Amino acid sequence: MKSIESNLPLNATISLYNNSDGTETIEIAIPYSDNLIDLGYPRLSGRVKTINGTFSAAFTIDFLLLENISGDYIFEAETYTFQRNQFKTKQAMLNKLILIYSEYYDKLLQFNSKVHAGRNVINQISEHFNNSISKLKLVETDWFIELDRI
Repeated sequence: MKSIESNLPLNATISLYNNSDGTETIEIAIPYSDNLIDLGYPRLSGRVKTINGTFSAAFTIDFLLLENISGDYIFEAETYTFQRNQFKTKQAMLNKLILIYSEYYDKLLQFNSKVHAGRNVINQISEHFNNSISKLKLVETDWFIELDRI
């Protein structure tokens, strides 16, 4: 039987740490260099809480999308905030987050090969990621589209 971690790309990292305010944070990402991550792949990041002995996580997933001919990305996509509750163990919560991360990793790898030039790209993004994308930001600008408003 395949382990949960084997669903992750080989170089993906899982980080659990406490911020200076005491909030426990999770991040699943692929390192780029030093303390940077590669947003050409998904990054899952959010808060972890323990309530009455169970674990919960509130998180978003963001990634770069639509590589152009010169190799630059056009959009940074960000999902709505997901909430997953009442895991009996932290490992059970991590296992679920790893599966969610892996689904987005697979979808992102498939996306560029499925884009059809004759169709509305925004609609294709929304459909491919099951309407979970809340915002598309044009890379290196302040311009963005909130998908729930179009």
